[in-house]
Amino acid sequence: MALARNALRIADAATAAALAARPLASAADRARHDRMRSARARTGFAATRALAADMLRERGIPEPQAIRADPRGRPFLPPSCGLSISISHTDTWVAVALAADDRCGVDVQSPLDPRAFTRAVLQRYLPPGWADALADGGDATAPATLTRMWATVEAALKWRGTGFAHGLDVLRWEADGIRTLVHDDEAGRSARVDARRLPDGSVLAHAFDPPADAVDVHVAVHVAIDSPSPGARHDSRCAPTPAPTPAEGRPT
Repeated sequence: MALARNALRIADAATAAALAARPLASAADRARHDRMRSARARTGFAATRALAADMLRERGIPEPQAIRADPRGRPFLPPSCGLSISISHTDTWVAVALAADDRCGVDVQSPLDPRAFTRAVLQRYLPPGWADALADGGDATAPATLTRMWATVEAALKWRGTGFAHGLDVLRWEADGIRTLVHDDEAGRSARVDARRLPDGSVLAHAFDPPADAVDVHVAVHVAIDSPSPGARHDSRCAPTPAPTPAEGRPT
């Protein structure tokens, strides 16, 4: 089955370990892998390479492709693939996004505790108004809300390809109640960022250029991912999890 225009694959820790056990295809990847000091980094690196190779085969690209990084650290595929790629991994999840456009973004964020951040830090690393939304939501929902916010910001900045180094004002942020829209006015580009909660409280966020409604999301987990449709299960496609309607300019 061929992948859709925009595609995302995410795997839990057990599946990532199996993916990481596969031999790395290129000498450059093997050398980079061996230089990594932590087992977590080595597992995440090898697992995302294997996951990307599987996705490329579904695209009709059977041979392993070198995934390199530009000067800003953004991964990219050879131009002959005609695809952009984004990668994220934590202790418990690995994710790879592919898009038929020249940019996309994916982020998996482990659960965050707002008490670990000063208000100044939150105001610096969240778009205008989002820190206020976090405070207005109450203590009970603050960890889940902040985790969703952070993943959303990371995915959007990966889509633009700049990261936090250039600040958040390089993008214009708005929300429509279920997802976040970001606009790169300098480039005349926009993306939609969808976020969903994972079983362990982590959040998966992905950013794609329009049309972003047909994102093929394939999950390999031992516990079902949250979904508005009952019966989501292992290795299933999942739709975004709706969130309460936020105020204009605030995240979902």
